[in-house]
Amino acid sequence: VVLQDTQALLGGDILIRSNYPIPEKLQSKLDRLKQEGSAQSARIFEFLSMVRSPLNDTSLLTMIKVVSNHYPLYGTATLASGRSFQQTLAPGHVIVEKALLDRLTLKVGDRLQVGSIAMTIADVVTAEPDRPVTVFALGPRVFVHADDLDRVDLVGPGRRVRYKRYLKLADPSILTATQTQLKQDLSPDVTVDTFRTAPSRIK
Repeated sequence: VVLQDTQALLGGDILIRSNYPIPEKLQSKLDRLKQEGSAQSARIFEFLSMVRSPLNDTSLLTMIKVVSNHYPLYGTATLASGRSFQQTLAPGHVIVEKALLDRLTLKVGDRLQVGSIAMTIADVVTAEPDRPVTVFALGPRVFVHADDLDRVDLVGPGRRVRYKRYLKLADPSILTATQTQLKQDLSPDVTVDTFRTAPSRIK
């Protein structure tokens, strides 16, 4: 039963991970797959950052997760309001975990300073399909729309960022061939895994 849900647990059919921006050659291959209609993709940027409450000037270390429009490709990111995640997370808004509201004494509708801009708290996330199963976390999640990535000004040289690309293939039979194609001429710091090969304690 668990193996049937590995696509949701991984976040896609294929997951590309790097501690550096995606290489141009690999990005060209991803663009080609999208243009051909062979794959749908979602971009993810994850990093630790302090956020601040403008109401009481308190700060908190959080895990920022910047996501593009198609996130999540598999599974469902559940919100406390019951609304659609993709429709709720819009530019200028954030979705947070309840722990952040509790620790900063905030509520939905309040403002939260993330990097260079203050954004409105739109909702509370209660579950995300691709989150690792672990008890320990350095800080509560804060979801930011990819269109706000440049505005928050938190990603750049010298910043510790995890770059991810999720792919959902139109034809599952090309899974291995697509993985092989994407892995060609890559440096060791870029990994290309499929939902069948990715290391997972759950599996």
